[in-house]
Amino acid sequence: MHSKTDVATMRRVIDEIRASFAELRGVADALAREWHVTAAMRAVLEYLRSNGPATVPQIARAKHHRRQSIQEIVDTLQERCLVFLRDNPAHGRSRLVAISAQGRDVLCAIFEREDALLETIAADCGETAVPLTAMLHNLREAIRRRAGRELEVQE
Repeated sequence: MHSKTDVATMRRVIDEIRASFAELRGVADALAREWHVTAAMRAVLEYLRSNGPATVPQIARAKHHRRQSIQEIVDTLQERCLVFLRDNPAHGRSRLVAISAQGRDVLCAIFEREDALLETIAADCGETAVPLTAMLHNLREAIRRRAGRELEVQE
């Protein structure tokens, strides 16, 4: 049985992570403003760059978002020529979304700008980044293991 202190501590951890995520989203939006790419659009581009072409439902499941939300992002990315759709040999109706050369270039430019900022942040953090990474990974795995079906996004 967990004590109230354990629950209170975990709540403070989660609150800090949420606040940090909000800060990161704002920074990501600011760093990519020149290319008119939001943090959500960037997340889809990064997913495609790392995992290769995928369907909208596959991206939605991986990102724990509703399919409709991802479809809106993909539509905007396609209008801006940052992704393109191609036929899916595994499924006639669900096309594959792929990052375009222009999308890769934009993502690289965003990463360059971000790396400069991360260099200064790393100097402020000192040696805490390595253990923090391990702790956050362990927390994410515990959440996945304990939350089970609750993590599945409802359509």
